[in-house]
Amino acid sequence: MIGAATDFGHTTALDMANKGWKVVIANINKLKGSWEAQYSAFKMTFDKYGWLDFVQPPDLNSTVVNFIGSTYTVLLAMKYFHKNPMVGGDLIMTASVAGLYPTPVMPFSCGGKHGVVGFGRAMGGSPVKEGMLVNVLVPEWFQPQ
Repeated sequence: MIGAATDFGHTTALDMANKGWKVVIANINKLKGSWEAQYSAFKMTFDKYGWLDFVQPPDLNSTVVNFIGSTYTVLLAMKYFHKNPMVGGDLIMTASVAGLYPTPVMPFSCGGKHGVVGFGRAMGGSPVKEGMLVNVLVPEWFQPQ
């Protein structure tokens, strides 16, 4: 289980172990939280229990561009909106309909778009109180000219 070192995850892992499940706990560690560290945890589990499916490192480019890029842009915009001579500013993020509905053929892009939608919703509170508008565009289809 990923993230089961404390709190809810830990309680769930212990309950599963007490019911006879074979549970291996992995948790975030900035120094050891790499693909290689997780791979080692999976390998150790397989070596011990004899069964697991291994996966290749995912291509996270679309996730980084969609979610991390939007996050950076919003945080930087807010910093500079506060310096504007006039109160307020408009934050407009672009996701897509893939941020509202599952898109099985492109899960990483879909996950990144869901992140943008969720981040936009979460950011809608405090900036609005400061006169800023927060919007997320979710086009279904767009034909560039």
